Amino acid sequence: MQRKRFELGESLSTMIAIIGDRGKRRRYDPDLAEKINRELKEEERRLRQESEEMKNEGLGPVMLYPKNIEDICRGYEEFMELNQELVIPTEITDKFNPTKKQIFEFSRRLVDYKDLKEFVRNTANYLTALMHSSEDDDFFIDFTKLNKKGIKLDYIGCLLENKKLGVYGNAGDFVGDSAKDSKIIVNGDAGDCVGRRGERLGIIIDGNAGNGLGSNAISSKIIVNGNAAGCVGLHSKNSEIIVNRDAGMYVGNYAENSIIKIRGSIQSLADTIGEGTKVYKGNGIGRWNQVYPK
Repeated sequence: MQRKRFELGESLSTMIAIIGDRGKRRRYDPDLAEKINRELKEEERRLRQESEEMKNEGLGPVMLYPKNIEDICRGYEEFMELNQELVIPTEITDKFNPTKKQIFEFSRRLVDYKDLKEFVRNTANYLTALMHSSEDDDFFIDFTKLNKKGIKLDYIGCLLENKKLGVYGNAGDFVGDSAKDSKIIVNGDAGDCVGRRGERLGIIIDGNAGNGLGSNAISSKIIVNGNAAGCVGLHSKNSEIIVNRDAGMYVGNYAENSIIKIRGSIQSLADTIGEGTKVYKGNGIGRWNQVYPK
């Protein structure tokens, strides 16, 4: 039976239901994430209606998004000129008091900046700064235009704290790097080291993930609905990592007190699985068989 892909709003609802607060399972509440999509659609509908009314009155159209989206773009250009790695420039973004709608719109404009130096590596730092400077807690960003150009941004959700983030499209390496107390869903594929050094994270990758899934993650829960490459759970501690298809070599490498579940095939278990870690494999009928320790 073919696995149904999540729609993003559904994925965020499902993620919150599965992961819950601090990794505990709780009952599914469909209003939690649908509320975000509803608000975005209602605000856009209202702004479009205002624009149409003003045009009919001969006053000309209004901007669909508030003017300071241009300020956000100029702040991004200023930040990128500095060429600083892993710096979260809230001293720039705090000036804008950005909303989740403005951050969403800005993410769609990023394709216009694709030729900037270190674009793939440093752009996510600015996105994190925008989210930290916002009074909102739930965000969507859209990378579909970038993906069509073959571009996947690294470090999405890096150093994020106490936020929820949904990503349309594919992400690069280091999703959720060093983030804390946050929930992230990627409605596509992700690269290497998803959740690296994160603490108390909930992450869902709806597609495939690269090497080092959950590397050095602490007290986190990470779910991949596709395949994962090598070293699943590398150096993770007190975490749960689930791969709903196949995994590569060295599953559980140096993982400590973690639960690792692979629903499909396992290319190989690591010879150096840490103390307290258990590895399970799906048996094809919805149950898990423990394969380490035997």
